[in-house]
Amino acid sequence: MKIPDKLFLGLGSIVFFGIAIYESMQTIHWGNTEVIRTHHGNEGVGDYVQLPGTNWGTVVLFIVLGLIFLYGVFKKKDEKK
Repeated sequence: MKIPDKLFLGLGSIVFFGIAIYESMQTIHWGNTEVIRTHHGNEGVGDYVQLPGTNWGTVVLFIVLGLIFLYGVFKKKDEKK
Protein backbone atom coordinates (compact mmCIF):
# COMPACT_ATOMS: atom_id res chain seq x y z
CA MET A 1 0.00 0.00 0.00
CA LYS A 2 1.37 3.39 -0.92
CA ILE A 3 1.97 6.30 1.43
CA PRO A 4 -0.89 8.50 0.04
CA ASP A 5 -3.32 5.62 0.64
CA LYS A 6 -2.19 5.27 4.24
CA LEU A 7 -2.30 9.05 4.70
CA PHE A 8 -5.88 9.17 3.40
CA LEU A 9 -6.94 6.27 5.64
CA GLY A 10 -5.18 7.79 8.66
CA LEU A 11 -6.84 11.17 8.20
CA GLY A 12 -10.18 9.46 7.64
CA SER A 13 -9.87 7.50 10.87
CA ILE A 14 -9.01 10.69 12.79
CA VAL A 15 -12.10 12.39 11.34
CA PHE A 16 -14.36 9.44 12.20
CA PHE A 17 -13.04 9.24 15.77
CA GLY A 18 -13.45 13.01 16.12
CA ILE A 19 -17.06 12.83 14.96
CA ALA A 20 -17.69 9.96 17.40
CA ILE A 21 -16.32 12.06 20.27
CA TYR A 22 -18.39 15.05 19.20
CA GLU A 23 -21.57 12.96 18.90
CA SER A 24 -20.98 11.35 22.32
CA MET A 25 -21.08 14.80 23.98
CA GLN A 26 -24.48 15.78 22.55
CA THR A 27 -27.28 16.37 25.03
CA ILE A 28 -30.16 15.83 22.55
CA HIS A 29 -30.81 13.97 19.33
CA TRP A 30 -33.69 13.79 16.85
CA GLY A 31 -36.07 10.86 16.56
CA ASN A 32 -39.31 10.05 14.77
CA THR A 33 -42.56 9.26 16.56
CA GLU A 34 -43.82 6.67 14.08
CA VAL A 35 -42.15 4.39 11.52
CA ILE A 36 -43.89 2.19 8.96
CA ARG A 37 -42.48 -0.72 7.01
CA THR A 38 -42.47 -0.44 3.21
CA HIS A 39 -41.09 -2.69 0.51
CA HIS A 40 -37.93 -0.51 0.46
CA GLY A 41 -37.41 -0.65 4.23
CA ASN A 42 -38.54 1.60 7.06
CA GLU A 43 -39.96 5.07 6.50
CA GLY A 44 -40.56 7.72 9.13
CA VAL A 45 -44.11 9.06 8.89
CA GLY A 46 -44.49 10.70 12.29
CA ASP A 47 -43.18 13.93 13.70
CA TYR A 48 -39.50 14.55 14.34
CA VAL A 49 -38.99 15.30 18.03
CA GLN A 50 -36.03 16.12 20.23
CA LEU A 51 -35.00 13.24 22.46
CA PRO A 52 -32.79 13.61 25.52
CA GLY A 53 -29.32 12.11 25.60
CA THR A 54 -26.86 10.85 23.06
CA ASN A 55 -27.70 8.68 20.06
CA TRP A 56 -25.28 5.86 20.89
CA GLY A 57 -25.98 4.04 17.62
CA THR A 58 -24.37 6.91 15.71
CA VAL A 59 -21.38 6.92 18.07
CA VAL A 60 -20.81 3.19 17.61
CA LEU A 61 -21.15 3.54 13.82
CA PHE A 62 -18.42 6.20 13.64
CA ILE A 63 -16.15 4.23 15.98
CA VAL A 64 -16.48 1.15 13.76
CA LEU A 65 -15.77 3.21 10.63
CA GLY A 66 -12.72 4.72 12.33
CA LEU A 67 -11.45 1.25 13.28
CA ILE A 68 -11.91 0.00 9.70
CA PHE A 69 -9.91 2.92 8.35
CA LEU A 70 -7.27 2.44 11.08
CA TYR A 71 -6.99 -1.24 10.12
CA GLY A 72 -6.26 -0.10 6.55
CA VAL A 73 -3.38 2.03 7.83
CA PHE A 74 -1.65 -0.83 9.65
CA LYS A 75 -2.52 -3.59 7.20
CA LYS A 76 0.54 -5.02 5.51
CA LYS A 77 0.48 -5.50 1.78
CA ASP A 78 -0.04 -9.09 0.73
CA GLU A 79 3.13 -10.14 -1.11
CA LYS A 80 1.53 -13.16 -2.79
CA LYS A 81 0.24 -12.64 -6.32
